[in-house]
Amino acid sequence: MFVSKQKLRLQSSLNVTCNSTTISSTSSVNYLGVHIDQHLSFTTMAESVIQKANARLKILYRQKDSLTQHTKQLLVMSLVQCHFDYACSVWYNGLTQSLKHKLQVTQNKLIRFILDLKPRDHVGHQQFESLNWLPVNKRVEQVMLCHVFKVKHKLAPSYMNSFLVYQNTVHSYSTKLSEKGGFNLPKAKGSGCKSFSFIGAMWNNLPCHLTDINNFQSFKVAIKSHFLNSSTF
Repeated sequence: MFVSKQKLRLQSSLNVTCNSTTISSTSSVNYLGVHIDQHLSFTTMAESVIQKANARLKILYRQKDSLTQHTKQLLVMSLVQCHFDYACSVWYNGLTQSLKHKLQVTQNKLIRFILDLKPRDHVGHQQFESLNWLPVNKRVEQVMLCHVFKVKHKLAPSYMNSFLVYQNTVHSYSTKLSEKGGFNLPKAKGSGCKSFSFIGAMWNNLPCHLTDINNFQSFKVAIKSHFLNSSTF
């Protein structure tokens, strides 16, 4: 069946008019520095981070002979690593495993630059520990747990309280989790497993010496040490 080009254009776009203002449909939008696509895959966001990291790394390599290791680490953390951290708790968990791997490969390049390693040298636990860095996935977990800490101690905006439900409010049974002040794990599948309500329940897996900390900065440092000491990568 023949369909005119004009009709196809009308079918592929949806324009809404509100108060004499036309709002055009789009497949993605840049909101506060985060690329949000219509499928919430955040592919564009991850690709943007990788592109920025590689571009800045090339510039830094041109000056590496005149930089000390300490200076290189400061520059990488200020100019590159910040893009990995920005809103990572929003976009990272929605990525495919392929993109998560590419982000880790890019971070490994940063470590090789700082430590003056060869392009194919292995980057493992020893290298991360020497820089006091976490792999990308563990860094995201640290950020997420810091969000949970703020919600738990009423340091976050009040609307975030609705995303986490305490276990002792679900039932009246005395369990180890309810006594510990843990959160109820919501029933979820698919995209629901990537939500803050679901991932934030990882708080339940932390040992008591971490969940009992009341100071935010102390918790932030302690959780990083916990991941560095318990992770193998």
